[in-house]
Amino acid sequence: MSYFGWIPILTPKLLFLEAITDLETYCLTNTDNECILSPKIDLSSSSKLTKKQEIGYCGFFTEELKQQIRNHLQIAENEKLYLYLRDFDDINIQSLTKVAFTIDRTTSKIRKMGIFSHTTFKSIAIAEILDIEETGLVNYKLNGKYDFLLAKQIFGEIRDIYHEHIYAPHCDFALMPVEANDRNEAIDSIFSQYQNKVVAYHCQLKGELDTVERHYEDLSRRHLLLYSTLAATAKGEIIYSLSFINLFKLNVYENHMRLALDSLSNLSNKYGHILTLRQLYSSWKISFIIAVLAVTIAFYNALLSPWLNKWEHLLKRVDILTISTILSSTVLSIIFLILALVISNFIVRVLVVFHSKWITWQLSIPKLDIDKLS
Repeated sequence: MSYFGWIPILTPKLLFLEAITDLETYCLTNTDNECILSPKIDLSSSSKLTKKQEIGYCGFFTEELKQQIRNHLQIAENEKLYLYLRDFDDINIQSLTKVAFTIDRTTSKIRKMGIFSHTTFKSIAIAEILDIEETGLVNYKLNGKYDFLLAKQIFGEIRDIYHEHIYAPHCDFALMPVEANDRNEAIDSIFSQYQNKVVAYHCQLKGELDTVERHYEDLSRRHLLLYSTLAATAKGEIIYSLSFINLFKLNVYENHMRLALDSLSNLSNKYGHILTLRQLYSSWKISFIIAVLAVTIAFYNALLSPWLNKWEHLLKRVDILTISTILSSTVLSIIFLILALVISNFIVRVLVVFHSKWITWQLSIPKLDIDKLS
């Protein structure tokens, strides 16, 4: 048995040469036989270094170290060596792991990949890449007995060389490699992951949407943006699954995935209506406050001003009466303003609840038929 993984692509075929050409833009040193790439830290594609850091970083790859790596990988004459450091250990990023791989000069395909200890010349995992199809399907095997974590790390490095993360940079639902006896078994296992993604994303989005719907008045813009990002990621994954279906002729599943995409769009539509409701709530509240102020001023002018004018001659003569009258009118204005604000806030909440119920009734979300997707 060997491992298989799929490099997500939307193009009709994997662009090998373009990917390697783009990769070499991150080279700190580049010769005919080898290339030292920028370190990959905090799961970013590359990390910027100062000139002084570049010198120290490149100096880490001594000639002795390079030769040891060449011996481990058994590099052929038509292969070029690429080297960089990687922080597989998120707890201690100071212990960066050495990663090396070779590229066939003719096909621009990866042929071998190795992960090596930070402090010694010892190899942690060595993989031979048996084939990388134009469809993006990768077939590789590990030399020796290794656990699945190492197989996953190897595939992750291969995938990131040819794939640009657009929708979900290193997301929680990353596509995993599978161990299979043959190509067909691998294709089925990989596609089953997309079926699981559909269910997982729907569950997560539905839970988040319920939170947004119940507390949309209080949620921050950042929280709302997180939901929007998650929804876009879910749609992107389904689009990749449709590309997978097209590349591997799994047409029987196409309608199921399009239904899942429609369901995600329905959730996004409801989310859009909730955002509209949030905006209406804010605008209505501001409008009511302005209206209350206007009514209060009008009430003051209509009722209190004539009363004050009637007693104008007394106000001019008695200072204490003037002060008392002004205070009384001010207190009355404040009381009317508070009452108007309370009433307007109550009316706004009633309208918001009514509108929310109406939207929920209008947008009845169809339940996903999981049995049809399995």
